[in-house]
Amino acid sequence: MSSPTYAAVSSVRVIYVAKGSGRIQIVGINGTSVLDTELKAGHLCVVPRFFVASTIADGEGLEYLSMITATQLLFGEFTGETSVWGALSPLVLQASLNLTPEFEQVFRAKIKKSTIPVPPQD
Repeated sequence: MSSPTYAAVSSVRVIYVAKGSGRIQIVGINGTSVLDTELKAGHLCVVPRFFVASTIADGEGLEYLSMITATQLLFGEFTGETSVWGALSPLVLQASLNLTPEFEQVFRAKIKKSTIPVPPQD
């Protein structure tokens, strides 16, 4: 599982929705909203260079593939030793995901065990 990422490079991002539905919000270079619309399975969305996009799943979930035209790999991991969840305090994690303190400990233990295989970079 990967976290939201932003690459401050001159790359274009392409998003293809495979399953489910949700919303996409795109913010332009000057910080103003340029798009706030619904996404459904089969939709293809292009995010211009230097723009930031946020995808938000509806109740049924949202499965999508996101590709960028950058020359180097860019990953932000939700799971594993470098998990972004690990940066959150237990109280923030509990409030964000509506977890009990006991389940928060189980959740944190499980995400540290997962890994994403990444091919070697040349």
